Amino acid sequence: MSGPSRQGLRPSARPLLAALVALVAALVGALALAPSTAAAGGTVTGKVTDAHGNPIQGVHVVVGSFSHNGHADTDATGRYSVTGIPAGTYTVYFEHTARDYAPQYYPNAARRNDAGQVDVAGSATLTDMDATLGVGAVIRGTVTDEHGTPVRGVDIDVRYGDGEFSADGARTDSNGRYQVRALAADSYVVRFDPPWDSGYQREYYDDARYPDEATPVVLTAGEVRTGVDAALHCPDTCTPGTGPEPEPLDLDLAPARATGTAKVGQVLTTTGATSPATPTLSYQWRRNGSPIKDATYKTYKLVRADAGTNVSVTVTGTRPGFATSSVTSPARAVAAFNLRRPAISGTTRVGKKLTAARGTWVAPGHTFTYQWLRGGKPVRGATRATYKLTKADKGKRIAVKVTVRRSGFPTVAATSPARTVR
Repeated sequence: MSGPSRQGLRPSARPLLAALVALVAALVGALALAPSTAAAGGTVTGKVTDAHGNPIQGVHVVVGSFSHNGHADTDATGRYSVTGIPAGTYTVYFEHTARDYAPQYYPNAARRNDAGQVDVAGSATLTDMDATLGVGAVIRGTVTDEHGTPVRGVDIDVRYGDGEFSADGARTDSNGRYQVRALAADSYVVRFDPPWDSGYQREYYDDARYPDEATPVVLTAGEVRTGVDAALHCPDTCTPGTGPEPEPLDLDLAPARATGTAKVGQVLTTTGATSPATPTLSYQWRRNGSPIKDATYKTYKLVRADAGTNVSVTVTGTRPGFATSSVTSPARAVAAFNLRRPAISGTTRVGKKLTAARGTWVAPGHTFTYQWLRGGKPVRGATRATYKLTKADKGKRIAVKVTVRRSGFPTVAATSPARTVR
């Protein structure tokens, strides 16, 4: 059988070939698109703040289910975005990586059993999945044997009264000390698990063999409970110095804040950053995250260079026997600063044009707008840098107000000296 001629296929075969080509192209296109569509998934976004409305940076957010876990960390504005989430039902969990705040499930639930369910469909974006975290409570204590000898390497297990797991736990150091941080206000059962080869018996607080005999430890928000101790029973021969040495105790510095009016010439004061361990505190003020030279006191007077920037303070606590700890306050947006007032040039006569000079400002990243004033009141529609005088202006005093704006910063305005129109 002879093949097609050099002139091509017969006309009757061309429609069939075109259909086959179109079908193959469609299949290839579908295969190419399918993986990217599946990979895109849904998105969950939100903001995490403290009880005062300040954003919290460094909160690890997990959008999780039995089959998928997506995660992200909050930025300096407290915002997060978890992407690529397959369609399904999830819980949203918030945990501060520095352990200063109690973890939480959305919406406002301390326990997983009380967590809400979030439905993610296709490539949809769920917004406003927000959280307000409270300062975490702390449990501290010392574990010894019946003779008062510290027992090292004892695992501390802290659970809610109904048995639900609540915290990462802790381990005693060579002095028998421990601390469990970032606990929500609730009632807890504390269990002391000695190393398996130490010979000591497990017990519950306070001197109980079984969980239903334990004394609950009831905490309020931000409380530091000390004296949750144990004296472990040794039925035979025991070894009190087993287990790895844990990290030093933390100072549990409370969150810091920079209070005061954020304007050049005003004083900001460090508040918060307290600790039950009463450490020695040092201060470092920062401009846009970078240290400010010689700004190492509890208070700081804002200068021109701070205008239009974000100012924060880092507080560092030190004490022998404790790990050095630092906290940084949420940044304060400092208002722009006017060095020289706006001015008007031109002949102040009806029919003439006046021109506004916006003056001199320290206002990085700000935008400038104009509003002409007649007798101190805005002239409708007169919002450009130039203004043509009308009959209505005759005998009136004309001025211009310049306003500077930037998202997240205070709005500031300055007005020129007024001139009388002839």
